[in-house]
Amino acid sequence: MNHPFHGDNSLPSRFMGSFFRFGHIPWYLINPTELSHSEMGILLTIHHSEHHGQPLRISDLSKFFHVSSPTMTQHINGLEARGYVKKTQVTEDKRAINLALTEKGQAVLDCHHSYMKQKFSELSELLGERDTELFISIIEKSNEFFKQKQNENGENFLDRR
Repeated sequence: MNHPFHGDNSLPSRFMGSFFRFGHIPWYLINPTELSHSEMGILLTIHHSEHHGQPLRISDLSKFFHVSSPTMTQHINGLEARGYVKKTQVTEDKRAINLALTEKGQAVLDCHHSYMKQKFSELSELLGERDTELFISIIEKSNEFFKQKQNENGENFLDRR
């Protein structure tokens, strides 16, 4: 009997294999900086939160990354000591601390973004304009499909827990 993920050579099986291989590309590892992939993920999450005007605390990051608060605190303290992150006390609750990027933290993300843009430019050149546009369309349709299924079933296909 064939393994469900390594089975036949049918179109749905090949599509599923390609989809999962693409989904497992660790984009955050494509990193031209001295930061670890965990640290880069933390900076990206802080940036996203700031961009949307949402305060972010260590407990929020802990939940998001599925790690304990002490583990996340160690990461944040290391990033703060190296000048990438700053902590600010919340005026309403002196015990609460919000996280933000420093100029150095934003600069490393800008560098990461430029590097990623260059890699996708190279991929786009390899694929050509027509296939790149088709690829974008396929990704967007796939994303909508899974969002719709999530809304119908109340389950999150992308939750890794």
